[in-house]
Amino acid sequence: MPTSFDLSGIPALRPLAEVAETLRDAAAGIVDRWLIIGAMARDLLLQHAYGLPDRRKTADLDVAVAVASWEMFAALESRLLASGAQRHAAVKHEFFVGGWKVDVIPFAGVEKNGVIRWPPDGETELDVTGFAEASSHALDVILPGGIRVLVTSPPGLLILKLIAWKDRHWRYPLRDGIDIRTLIDSYAERWNQERLYEEAGDILQHFAFDNALAGAALLGRDAAAIAKPVTLQTVLAIVEVESGVDALTLASDMGGRTEDNLDLLEALLFGLRLSAPSA
Repeated sequence: MPTSFDLSGIPALRPLAEVAETLRDAAAGIVDRWLIIGAMARDLLLQHAYGLPDRRKTADLDVAVAVASWEMFAALESRLLASGAQRHAAVKHEFFVGGWKVDVIPFAGVEKNGVIRWPPDGETELDVTGFAEASSHALDVILPGGIRVLVTSPPGLLILKLIAWKDRHWRYPLRDGIDIRTLIDSYAERWNQERLYEEAGDILQHFAFDNALAGAALLGRDAAAIAKPVTLQTVLAIVEVESGVDALTLASDMGGRTEDNLDLLEALLFGLRLSAPSA
């Protein structure tokens, strides 16, 4: 699987490159590492890098920043505001940068047991489980103007989307679930065909050469391979429940036929278990 993509020749990505440049300059010397996550990561990889059809457009940008302390994150905020960004009036981690709504989520030095609590009162709480893995296995992408960014890989994005779906599907139905289905479907597409047949012959045979199910299992195996044990157990717990016929919540939230989604979730679970410690 490629680890870098040159998307510098795509004019539609110029506005994103401008925002990324602002973030890059603000983060210099403060942030250990930052990467694009969420729906924009999905679009950059599946649509622009892999050439798949666009399914749900987004004008928002979600960014994860690895910082050593809340003081360092405050310094980043100050630089963003000095560059012309505006802070959201009600949401502490949202900024408006060049017409974009940008969520800037810190992790690493400010998290405890996969959770961050915003100072000073700690009332705003966010789950950042999986951010470390998404960062460690991010892909290098070149945007117009030679702006280089890190983008979470499909396996990393699957982990983040499953956890996000668990936390907020009741507030945002048919959002993270559809993205999960899109990620699963992408693994059976042409960009992944060679790898599916050359590296996952055992999986293909197990699923009687059904590319859709084998692709789901391969995505699960890839996600499990990058996940820390605690993260893998979190993801496994979600999929184990949601692949059962008594659940149907995620399967119903993925769009399309619920029965097909259950089959895909069962295949995803099979792949996740291949790299689990008990496998």
